[in-house]
Amino acid sequence: MTDYSQWGEQQIIAAMLDKLPSRNNWCVDVGAGDGVELSNTRALVDAGYHAVLIEGDTERYESLAKNSPPSAIVVGEFITPQGVSSLEAILAQTATPHDFDLLSIDIDSHDYQVWESLVSYSPKVVIIEFNPTMGVDLNFIQPDGDVRYGSSLKVINTLACAKGYRLQAVTATNANFMRGDLTDNEQTIEQAWTNKCFMTWMFYDYEGKPRVMGRVVSPWGCEVVGG
Repeated sequence: MTDYSQWGEQQIIAAMLDKLPSRNNWCVDVGAGDGVELSNTRALVDAGYHAVLIEGDTERYESLAKNSPPSAIVVGEFITPQGVSSLEAILAQTATPHDFDLLSIDIDSHDYQVWESLVSYSPKVVIIEFNPTMGVDLNFIQPDGDVRYGSSLKVINTLACAKGYRLQAVTATNANFMRGDLTDNEQTIEQAWTNKCFMTWMFYDYEGKPRVMGRVVSPWGCEVVGG
């Protein structure tokens, strides 16, 4: 089977879904891209899942529409935490069950707020992107406004716990959760997040100069100061 995901999320998702007592074969992908490359849901779509695939970028949306089967609901929309473009509003226009099997959120910005604002739906499994350059102890939530910072894994895990979810696995950029009524298993961030390939550590030597360990070029191409 083709692995469409970036960091092995496809296998993690399959393992979590296999543990569910029942499935309704529905998935929702926020930030679906072209529907194939680096996709967390393409394998499910290929397997016959009902899918709501959402992409705001015009070029990617056009590719997504071409790459998706007629049964998929393809939405060209930038999802906002509130209003007519919210995930709640979009899903309310579809037949998506309120306990659909999988939610994937990867929009490089308000991922935290999109999940936080989803209150009428309780997906069984959630995979959500975090900013992989933010440290384990950092409490950082993407601010409002037209910025793209993302949120730290710590605050996303706190949100998940508040919603009744348990951390199952962490890849380099994605946290994987299952609804707490469906599993007794739970990982701590320290146990689950082992691939820190995007992390940079900075310290000062005793001469007062900044020193850098780890990644010296950001994932987005800018050189880290103090190398």
